[in-house]
Amino acid sequence: MRWLNVLEQQATNIRDLLAQNQELRDEIKRLKGEQGKPKIKENKPSSPPLQNHSSEKERRSRPLEHHKKGKKAEIKIDREEVVKVLAGVLPEETKF
Repeated sequence: MRWLNVLEQQATNIRDLLAQNQELRDEIKRLKGEQGKPKIKENKPSSPPLQNHSSEKERRSRPLEHHKKGKKAEIKIDREEVVKVLAGVLPEETKF
């Protein structure tokens, strides 16, 4: 019986010392500019959605998507320039 009390007291001391050791390690890391042990929140189910849709169709429908306009419609041609090139310089597949 006496040995069980000593064993339980030693287990409690070890647990306390391990917790204190971890706290000191975290403090050293914090002072060095590093991050300590992360505090992870427990996994809780998310809250129900705020909006109540009246039908499945409304829930599944997406808003109108944005279509990007082409730039060719905005470019205005203000001049044309004709460049003469010797036929020997161009490849054979080239057409006028």
